[in-house]
Amino acid sequence: MIKKLIGNDVDIETSLKEYGLAWTESKTEYHFYYGIRVDDNCSHDRFDWSDVSKDIDIREEYSWADFDAVNSFVGGGFFELSLPQQITDLISYYGSENVFGSSYTEGMTYRDVLNNTVDGITDIVQAIRALNDSIEYANNNLNIGIYNRMERITLHHRVGALTHGIEKLSLKLKNMIESGVQ
Repeated sequence: MIKKLIGNDVDIETSLKEYGLAWTESKTEYHFYYGIRVDDNCSHDRFDWSDVSKDIDIREEYSWADFDAVNSFVGGGFFELSLPQQITDLISYYGSENVFGSSYTEGMTYRDVLNNTVDGITDIVQAIRALNDSIEYANNNLNIGIYNRMERITLHHRVGALTHGIEKLSLKLKNMIESGVQ
């Protein structure tokens, strides 16, 4: 199934590279792609993702936010906006790390994001298997002890990032199965 990528600009490249945000929509959630790194030209060039349920209470989910300040920052009417626009405004005010949490991956390229909008259970299962294989390979290399201390630390962080990726994909797979997506 191909999902339409939506952004704050009609041009998805502008949405992702300049604003650092785009999303797809399913029956139950929004799948946000957000910038995690900016290149020398001040364009976002690496992205992570986060799912937000359509039925959240924005005040409850983001209870730490000062909504009066955000509402003033965006010129009023915050609570009348769509959920993606509310998330966009929270990110504009607080930053994506505060809204979605820290990213522990190298991130996806712009092209990866475009390719990732082809979605389905088979794709996710394959991605989980690939991440598991990467973790197994990294752990085997750590156990062999062929790396120096800095390389082991880097590899250890990579395993952590891969594990985080599996957790995200597993949750997405669970949600897709529960919502009946084939």
